[in-house]
Amino acid sequence: MSIIQLSQASIARFSFLPSPLEYGQLLVRSTTQNQQGFIVLGTDSGIFQYDGFNLKPFLINAPNKSLIESASINDLLFDKKGALWIATRNKGLFRYHQNKLTQFSTTSKSEHVIDSDFISEITSDQNGIIWVASQKGLYAIDNLLKIQYFNFPQAKD
Repeated sequence: MSIIQLSQASIARFSFLPSPLEYGQLLVRSTTQNQQGFIVLGTDSGIFQYDGFNLKPFLINAPNKSLIESASINDLLFDKKGALWIATRNKGLFRYHQNKLTQFSTTSKSEHVIDSDFISEITSDQNGIIWVASQKGLYAIDNLLKIQYFNFPQAKD
């Protein structure tokens, strides 16, 4: 089979998923898939879940859920334990697991502090370390939620 035949045999088909009118126009910045197979979308208007048929808000059942309701989402990640990590443009980093929402921010009232409310990207490595890219540097968060900060000096011209 030639390369041309292979590419012709595997043409991807896309369909447009309209945003329900009650949500307005959604700017999707991140997509991920949860353990149940649903697609989870990070948007400028919050987090949504698509089950293959319907788009609806992703439910966060935590007492402090109002912290994230007006957040603009940059990135999403489900870790090995099923926790959802949420990087925002305006409220820092969040972790949602077992109906508990933890904020990692300069304004949070916990020991989990990241010195930036603009988190651009999150990823994890094979050891389960969560890597967080912010305007102020790179952070690594271990399984015990201990944070290590890496400051990279600015390049000189």
